[in-house]
Order: sequence, then structure tokens, then C-alpha cells
Amino acid sequence: MLVFAAALTCAGCQPRAAPPEPLSEADATAIRDLARSYFEAVIGEDASALSALYADDAVLMPPYRPAIEGRAAIEAALALPDAFNQGLSYWGITLSPDARGGEWVYDWGTYALLLAPDSVPLNERRPDLDTMPDSVAHAGKYLVVLRRQVDGSWLIAREIWTKD
Repeated sequence: MLVFAAALTCAGCQPRAAPPEPLSEADATAIRDLARSYFEAVIGEDASALSALYADDAVLMPPYRPAIEGRAAIEAALALPDAFNQGLSYWGITLSPDARGGEWVYDWGTYALLLAPDSVPLNERRPDLDTMPDSVAHAGKYLVVLRRQVDGSWLIAREIWTKD
């Protein structure tokens, strides 16, 4: 028992690791580009393009469903007929101001979705990641954990969201 208490005391004496640096502008741009690619894959209902944004060992945690583990399982789930919000015309996200650099980056924030009439072609639906309309059809919050890849790119490692 004394050995355990001594180990805890010594563990508390260890210097703390320096906090990660703020996210670089290049990384913030890359993450925004990933978000745009995500949006375009969603409105194009392209399960293959969307699943390519996830790491091989990613975990997707949609509301009211079990967690989906691995890129292959995520792609299979996204290929289901009800996987996409048909008619999506707007998807705004707000990057958290406290996102930090390093191998892992988390992003949390809010999202809003608007549904467009069927008469609006998919190629005219554009993401606006910087502004939110006054009226939205669906709003909520999300947490995404991204992992830097060997080539310096970012992929989604964990994702969870819920409606407000």
C-alpha cells in the first residue's frame, strides 16, 4: 500500500507536458477543406468520397444508432438508402476557437442544415462554413477528432453529433 501511495506521489511530481501549439493557419485551412469535401460528398450522396475522409480505424457515432467502427463499415453504412439527408442545401459549421495542433485535433461546434426544394440542382447547393442563416431546418452540435496522417493530411478519427 505504501509503495502505491509513493508511486502516486512521484507521478504527481512529474513535469506536465507543454500544451499543444494553437492550430496553424495551414492546418485550419486543411481542416476547412476537409469540411467542404465532407459537405460536397454529403450533398452528392457519395458514400465512397465521404468514407475516404475517415481514417481506417475511425469510429462514427450517429445519434440513435450503435457506433460504426472502421472505414469499410462506415462506407457500408453510408451506402444505405436512408444514410443522407436528401435535399440538403446548407451546412454551416463553426470551428471551435480552442482547437490545438499536434497529431490529434478535436473540433467541436454547432451545425445547421437547410433542406432545398427538389427543384434546386445539387451543383447549385454550396457550403457556407462561415455564416449561419436565421432560420434552419435542423441544428445541433458535434465533436470531431481528426488525426494527422503521415503525409501531413487530416482524416476523421472519431465523429459524434446530436440534434439540439
